[in-house]
Order: sequence, then C-alpha cells, then structure tokens
Amino acid sequence: MVRWLQDVVWVLAVALAFGLVFGLNELLFSGFGYATGVDWIFLPGGFRLLAVLLLAGKGALGVALASALIASFTMFPEDPVTGVGAGVMSGFAPWLGRYLSIGLLQVREDLSGLSPADLLKLSAVFALLSASLHQLWYVSRGYSDDLLRGVGVMAVGDFLGALLVLYAARWVLIGVARQGRR
Repeated sequence: MVRWLQDVVWVLAVALAFGLVFGLNELLFSGFGYATGVDWIFLPGGFRLLAVLLLAGKGALGVALASALIASFTMFPEDPVTGVGAGVMSGFAPWLGRYLSIGLLQVREDLSGLSPADLLKLSAVFALLSASLHQLWYVSRGYSDDLLRGVGVMAVGDFLGALLVLYAARWVLIGVARQGRR
C-alpha cells in the first residue's frame, strides 16, 4: 500500500476508534459530567494520549478529526467553530504533551522502557495541557466563565481517563508478552 494511503487509513482508524471510546464513555460515565465538554472521568482523554503516543501526528489528526465532528454535532451544534476548535485542541494537546515529555521528562521517542511512574508523569502533563488549552478555548468562545475550575475538573477527568486507558494498555501488553513466552 502507498505510504500516504496507509497514513490516511491510520488517521481514519484512530478517528473511528475515538468515536467508539467516546460512545463507551457516554454509556459508562454520562452521570459524571461537570459541564459541556468537561467530565470527571473521560476515557477518550486517555485514548487521545495513547493514540498520539503510539502514532504521533497520525494519532493527533485522527483524534482531532473525530473530536471536531463529535463536538460540532453533539456539544456545539449551533456553533461549529467552537466544535472544530475543541477538536483541534483534542489532537494538539496530546501531541504537544508527547513532545514535551520526550524533551523534558526524558521519555524515549520509541516509548520503550516506560515505567508506571512514567505513565503517571505522561498522564499529568497531558491532562494539564489538554484541560488548559480546552478551557482557554471555551472561555474565549463564551462557553465557560471559570477558567480555573474548568481546568481543574477537566484535568482530573483527563488524568483519570489517561490512567485507566494507559494502565489497561500496559496490562494487556504485559499479558500478551507473557503468553508469547509460554
């Protein structure tokens, strides 16, 4: 398959998977919402981070595409600019977090050797970036009037979602590795 076509397939696969995780989050945690686009537990936040950690730019584009569509049609149907902006923040924040973590936290670019402590650090960096960028966008668009509270709640939701998804992925990978050794 041609390289650019493979990249498009990855972007679309991430977008589809993000949509499914978003739907699952709605089923499981819809009662834990704080405000529009802000949840106390947000599994898609963890999926965003995982997709970008594994696929870098392709993951970020897939997340941004799905997030823009979801936000534009479900959260901000009367204001697609806000929805698209939220989508951009959803893809950009984990991408930026990935590169900041590689540079500042000494995380290897190939992500090898990540310890549980590294997963905590990655989750914290991502959650703070994501929540800050999203809330700055929502405040600038008039959808939030309490920047600090919005950042706090969204950071908690993204952090918990990231921990749940990353540790589940780690658990699966450890299980697969053990099965391979048998």
